[in-house]
Order: sequence, then structure tokens, then C-alpha cells
Amino acid sequence: MHDVLTATLEEIRIHVTESGSVFLNRNGAPPCSFRTAFEGAVRKALIPDFTLHDLRHTFASQPVMSAVDLATVQNVMGHKHGNLTLRYSHLSSEHKRSAVGKLEQCGATSHPFAQHGSQL
Repeated sequence: MHDVLTATLEEIRIHVTESGSVFLNRNGAPPCSFRTAFEGAVRKALIPDFTLHDLRHTFASQPVMSAVDLATVQNVMGHKHGNLTLRYSHLSSEHKRSAVGKLEQCGATSHPFAQHGSQL
């Protein structure tokens, strides 16, 4: 787990319950189903069209867009094959635009033949 999440959960645990449960339902008991609790939280937060499965896509996409190599993301996610990691990791439009911008920067500093090929 990420250090920020660990610290946050430890803080919540201290203030929520002595039983060790972090998440509680309206009656103060641990939820019977994580899926039900998640779906209720999404409804309460008024987030449209968001599922538990979307978290896997986010978990795969964010590190890839932060230049974490696919093999590491694959290992952290527990995927046996890299093609599954590729299926979950999506690049944002902004990330793709940035990549194209880097190509343009490369073109500006590349060999003169690349810049003036037809004129030489």
C-alpha cells in the first residue's frame, strides 16, 4: 500500500473503532459486502457511471503515465501476462499530446537530414 493510504487508514482506525474495522455501515458494524459498501459510497458521492472495476484501470494507468515500466505495473497488479496489464492501462489524451510534443522537440534538434531531407 502507498504510504499516504497507510497513514490515512491508521488515522481513521484510531478514531473509528476499537475492533480494528476501518469501514463501518450505518449501524456501526463492518459491511457484509465490500462491493455493496463501494457502490453505496459512489452513489453518496454522486459519481456517475463508476464501478469497482474502474479502480483497476486507474491503478494500472496512473503508474504507466508516470513512466513506471510495464513489467513493474504487471508485477504489482499480480498479472501473469503483460497483455492483461496493457488492457488495463490507458493513456489519457493529455499524456498522448505530451508524447507527440516530445516528438516535435526531437525533430527540432535532430540531424539536419531529418529537417532538410528533400532540400539536400
